[in-house]
Amino acid sequence: MSVEHSDLEQFSEIIAATRALLLSERSRGVHYLPVTPPDQLAAALEEPKAVSQPEKRRQARAPEQTLETRKQAKAVTSKLYGDLSPALLEVYNEAKECVQCPLSEGRKQVVFGIGANDADLMIIGESPGAIEDVRGEPFVGPIGDMLNKMLVNVVGLSRTQVYLVNAVKCKVKGGKSANIDEITQCKGHLKRQIKAVSPKLILCLGEAAAQSVVQSSKSVEELRGSWYDFEEIPVLVSFNPAFLLKNPKFKRPVFNDLKLLAAKYDELGGAR
Repeated sequence: MSVEHSDLEQFSEIIAATRALLLSERSRGVHYLPVTPPDQLAAALEEPKAVSQPEKRRQARAPEQTLETRKQAKAVTSKLYGDLSPALLEVYNEAKECVQCPLSEGRKQVVFGIGANDADLMIIGESPGAIEDVRGEPFVGPIGDMLNKMLVNVVGLSRTQVYLVNAVKCKVKGGKSANIDEITQCKGHLKRQIKAVSPKLILCLGEAAAQSVVQSSKSVEELRGSWYDFEEIPVLVSFNPAFLLKNPKFKRPVFNDLKLLAAKYDELGGAR
């Protein structure tokens, strides 16, 4: 029996998401997880069929979501986004219905943003991974653990003191990087999030984030170490934690970037 390439991609995503979830829960002291019945698990992991027009995409996704899946998504949404400021809530209500690019076909939910609504530091990642797509929260699992440690140990801030967001709000199939068209489609949501939070500083982690804010096609290695400007807000670029997990030799450059960020944060009177 032959296995299609698309099936292998999906199996790899499921394995990666499961491993990330187990590691994340274990770090929180959880050692046992409830078993999902096979029929519910299959329904939750099923990929919606691709269609060409935005309205058809919305209609195609809805019937494939089980009642239980919709309840779970609603519970996640209420927990994560229940305390949004009016300005952020307006952006979220538009983003969660967005079907302007094909990425909307493969998402479980829009991964919007989380943290302090008036944070002085906004951290922008690239796009949600499989575990983020399931939980509806950016920077979770092993990459979230790494980011949390870097923030506390180098910048002196906790996760709840900053605002975390991705440049692209939907998962990219196969764990690939978002392309320029996908980044462009989400840029309007991101700009309105920045305006709503009004941070003193922005940290872009990864090329997709840099392309959205700095609007440069240069690599992260070329961009890091210098300050840029987004509507009069200073912007620093560094490597994404997901990249660091695969390339730990770049941790030292990121440490230096965060020291530069911390000094600028204090210079601008960032809250602690």
